[in-house]
Amino acid sequence: MNIDSIYNELAQKIVNDRLIKDAPMKEYTSFKAGGSAALLVMPENIEQLRFALKILASAAIDYFIMGNGTNLLVRDNGYNGVIVRIADPFSNIKVSGDTITAESGALLSSVANIACEHGLAGFEFASGIPGSIGGATFMNAGAYDGDMSKVVESVQVVSKDGSREYTLTNEEMQFGYRKSILMETGDIVVSVKIKLAYGDKESISAKIDELAKRRKEKQPLQ
Repeated sequence: MNIDSIYNELAQKIVNDRLIKDAPMKEYTSFKAGGSAALLVMPENIEQLRFALKILASAAIDYFIMGNGTNLLVRDNGYNGVIVRIADPFSNIKVSGDTITAESGALLSSVANIACEHGLAGFEFASGIPGSIGGATFMNAGAYDGDMSKVVESVQVVSKDGSREYTLTNEEMQFGYRKSILMETGDIVVSVKIKLAYGDKESISAKIDELAKRRKEKQPLQ
């Protein structure tokens, strides 16, 4: 199945402005550089994501799942396949007691700020890490003695072929240093439930500021 055929198949459920041929990927990555993708797909919900994955699996074409495009470079001569972007539409964050459920496209900084607003401690380490919570969970991102494995309670996942949606516990995620079971299965994070502890808002905010200062000193943006 060629790109035009895949486009037509996807257009049955995904509106045209969420399907972009020859997509300039520099517009979707933090480095603002790189070539184009033959087709960029931006599903707006889990149903559309699963629909797209089923088509791509049956089309036997190369495809790549990306989040917010942080620290991602597309080679200058482009990607002759399909890139599926999970970002803004998957960015809802909900707080229930000492638990936060964040969709995979939610920025780590946004989750950290909301945790602070609700007096929830334990996620400060992630406040300065660029990127989304989906990508961070996928590779067990961490900094300053903290990582995702210490806060994740469960992960909602869609299989790489779109055939099923299921939940993995922290233990089932098989977290290791910068890795998880999803690196082996290729399945996709759609939301993450994190368990935090009640704390003092001012202390949490002060720690976020302190870590931001330390990060800036070690990794000056300029």
